[in-house]
Amino acid sequence: ARERAARHALRRARAVALGCILLAGFALSAAGYAYVNAERARRAEHLAQQNRALAEQARNHAEHLLGYLADDFERQLESFGQLRVIAEFTQRQINYFRSLPAQLRSPETVRYGALALIEHAETLRELGNYTTGIRNLREAMRLLAQLRRGGHVPQATEIALGRADTARCLIVTVRDPTQG
Repeated sequence: ARERAARHALRRARAVALGCILLAGFALSAAGYAYVNAERARRAEHLAQQNRALAEQARNHAEHLLGYLADDFERQLESFGQLRVIAEFTQRQINYFRSLPAQLRSPETVRYGALALIEHAETLRELGNYTTGIRNLREAMRLLAQLRRGGHVPQATEIALGRADTARCLIVTVRDPTQG
């Protein structure tokens, strides 16, 4: 009876040992699978970061090109007296800027947005809409001042601030000639 009990205990111990070996093997394969997936995730995150950087660079180049083309386009339209078209165009630039999430607004993007506000205000001055022009100039000056306070003070920002202040003075003078 003892021998039978010992064999039975031995079989049970072997079954438990085999179960433990199977569980250990399963745990090792799960750990290997987790490691492989973690590496895939790390590579995918790295690739996503590279793609984000490329997209940001492309967006910055596109905004720079848009700003350049907008200046040329506005000058040509102004020479033909198409002020309403310029106002609509600059309003679209402003709408684009305002719709951008804060995390996508680089200092250059903010400066381009401020320049669109300034150009729109200058066009509105020619069209006689002084109130909206002043409001746009205040917003542009606030944005440019934030850039300056944030340590981003290239020459282009200073020129834009000067242009905004000049446009504000022109609107105030046209609106109330006794102040000029």
